[in-house]
Amino acid sequence: MANYFNRYNLQKQISTSKSSCVFLAKDQLIDNIEVCVKRIEFIDKNYKCHYTETNNLTRMRHININMYLDIFTYEKKLYIVSHTIGGETLESFISNYSSSNINNSKKYLPEIDAKIIFSQLRDAIMYSHKNRNLAHLKLNLRNIYIDNNLSIKVSNFHLDSITYEPNNYSYDLRFNAPEVNKLILN
Repeated sequence: MANYFNRYNLQKQISTSKSSCVFLAKDQLIDNIEVCVKRIEFIDKNYKCHYTETNNLTRMRHININMYLDIFTYEKKLYIVSHTIGGETLESFISNYSSSNINNSKKYLPEIDAKIIFSQLRDAIMYSHKNRNLAHLKLNLRNIYIDNNLSIKVSNFHLDSITYEPNNYSYDLRFNAPEVNKLILN
């Protein structure tokens, strides 16, 4: 595997999508700690613009938001380095929780646990909106991770984030539901 700037030694590929790959890597500068490196292939020529936008994310510091450590471009690809996230996605947590009942009857998450999870989610979203002027456009159960202690981390803010100004959103309409675009464009 590759070694970027004598710092990130890629160990193995974790996942892949149409335009990106995520690798488990070792940060040789910081005691060989495990990090995730996401490599994004650019389709357009505005990769420097994306770099500038995502560079703002390295300043996001909240206990419930996955921390970005480094962002750089190399050979017209964007690399986003973040902490590894323990646990599982909230989607699989809910699925595993509801299917773990022996009697085959529906099993629901206790209300107190749901309140703990949603209060952390609310805190993370409020922080990103009020303190960093960023909104997550693709918040879903696969972008929220949860560990055994019910601690959550919101991830995948990078290219899905926008500058947030109350009552004045400027973003890519491709990320909206069709009914929202109809309201905006009419």
